[in-house]
Amino acid sequence: MRRLGASWLKGDTVPYPHWKTYGTAFQTYVQGLLAQPHRALPPKAVFAEWYQGNAAVLDRNPYGRERDELVAGMLLPLFEEHPEAWAAISYLNLEESDATGSFQTYLGNWHRNTPERQKPLVAKIIETFGFPVPGTPMASRNAGGGAPQSR
Repeated sequence: MRRLGASWLKGDTVPYPHWKTYGTAFQTYVQGLLAQPHRALPPKAVFAEWYQGNAAVLDRNPYGRERDELVAGMLLPLFEEHPEAWAAISYLNLEESDATGSFQTYLGNWHRNTPERQKPLVAKIIETFGFPVPGTPMASRNAGGGAPQSR
């Protein structure tokens, strides 16, 4: 919505000229959502460390909206900066077994399934959670798939 709002303000893709001013409303709406306290890390917190402390709850309750929204908020800038990377989502769960095991293994399966041109973004997401990227020297030292290492 943020990009849509910016585009409409410029008049690039607005379907009707009189809708141009809605671009500001879209941007204000998105900023309001992102500014809600439950969508932000505590002051001075590091996301990978926050994830370590919340991983068990996230695993037990995949519908814990407040934590899920915080995670989404941490990933959103990566996709906004690289909108072409949305295509990498289609490589999640290619095989039924991809969704079994730990979250670290799940992300590793996604990385394995993703074409080379999209691997850098998937690697960045894996690193955001504090996990080593499969195929890197750090990954081979932590091959057990256990808890993410503190950074």
